[in-house]
Amino acid sequence: MRKRAVVALVSVLSLGIFAYAKNPESVRQFFKPIPKNERIVQALNRLTFGPRPGDVEQVRKTGLKKWIEQQLHPDSIPENPALAAKLRQMDTLTMSSADLVRNYPTPQMVKQMVAGQLPFPKDPDRRMLIEKLVARYEQKQGAGATPDPDAPNRQPLRDVLSQDQVRIIRTDEELMIARSVSRLLHLGSKRKRRP
Repeated sequence: MRKRAVVALVSVLSLGIFAYAKNPESVRQFFKPIPKNERIVQALNRLTFGPRPGDVEQVRKTGLKKWIEQQLHPDSIPENPALAAKLRQMDTLTMSSADLVRNYPTPQMVKQMVAGQLPFPKDPDRRMLIEKLVARYEQKQGAGATPDPDAPNRQPLRDVLSQDQVRIIRTDEELMIARSVSRLLHLGSKRKRRP
């Protein structure tokens, strides 16, 4: 294995020496420094998705080394004030995952609230949001719902899956329901114990 690696290395080096000896002028082009006026364009091509209108002038004004340093440390770049003002209105960007779930429940949580497995929130604003989601869910489930023409034809699970696969899915669903019920019962018993 080592012999092959040494042979490959020697052959690559000999090809490089042969190419240099054959045409040294073409090899020297790779050692030429890039002219100063082309360095900015090269940096923009390599460090961004290419120069946009005005980028070359901005880098020239900032200085190439300082601009590269800013790209390597983006925290030092000041945020665009117009963008920051628009993003301030979106409270979800500053919420934790727990706050997101509490304020914007998943469709599965809405289904559990409809089924009575989860309680509705006590906060009136959140409750109104959930009630709108429930109404939308019930509207989709209602008899007047028209199927999506692009949706695939629905087939019963027993036609698509084997009996073992259907049994596994049903068992998993039953376990999830049992866990949800036990959590609710556990939470209910904790609430009753408090004076």
